Amino acid sequence: MHDHSRIDRRMLLKFLCLAPGAGVGWLTAAGARTDRDVKGELERWSRGGAFLPRWRTTDGPACSPTERDVQGPFYVAGAPGRARIAGPDEPGDRIVVRGTVLSADCKTPVANALVDVWQADAEGRYHEAEDDYRLRGVVRTDARGGYVFETIAPGRYRIDENAGSLRPAHIHFTVASARHRPLTTQLYFKGDPYLAPNDACGDACGSDDPGRIVEATRESRDGTGFSATFNIVLAALSAEPGEDSRT
Repeated sequence: MHDHSRIDRRMLLKFLCLAPGAGVGWLTAAGARTDRDVKGELERWSRGGAFLPRWRTTDGPACSPTERDVQGPFYVAGAPGRARIAGPDEPGDRIVVRGTVLSADCKTPVANALVDVWQADAEGRYHEAEDDYRLRGVVRTDARGGYVFETIAPGRYRIDENAGSLRPAHIHFTVASARHRPLTTQLYFKGDPYLAPNDACGDACGSDDPGRIVEATRESRDGTGFSATFNIVLAALSAEPGEDSRT
């Protein structure tokens, strides 16, 4: 287990916008669905049900593949296939992340893509394979390119103990499909004050990319469950290595 500078509970609650009198921040009140609804959605996903909202292109700017981001030092191969990335006893506020994986035309769904995710816990710590692959897992897209998993809101952490800045909350993704270039990237949350230019990772990370900054909305009646949508576009296998990556 990697223990970065710890975030005390008061700071964590402020970060999650649940402290008394705190602003909404990056976790937004929507109050639409219950925990039972989320459980049912995960069960339908496990049976291959087609229920995810689809991402359709418009007449706006031409689409482009999802930007790459640094893998970081805490990736561990061999995570189990599971839609519940966070165990039932994992501290933190629940969040369901869903989305659609599409080909470079932003219209063709990518079925059977492997979506490998990993993240820090609510206190900003990563856990290794010996911790039963805690906060790590792999999901597979359905026939319409849809994926969904349940986890907890990740905590921030410091890269340098002597630095004042933190990494913003983020979830790591590696997406693999036979006819597409593999993608390693990160998801960020709207409203996080440590997004670039305040990201401790500096220019090496891409927390200023609007295509990977999502809004988390409140889903459960007790205010502890949230959801977010992260759609992913993969580059064609024939694309040049630099075409879909940060420089």
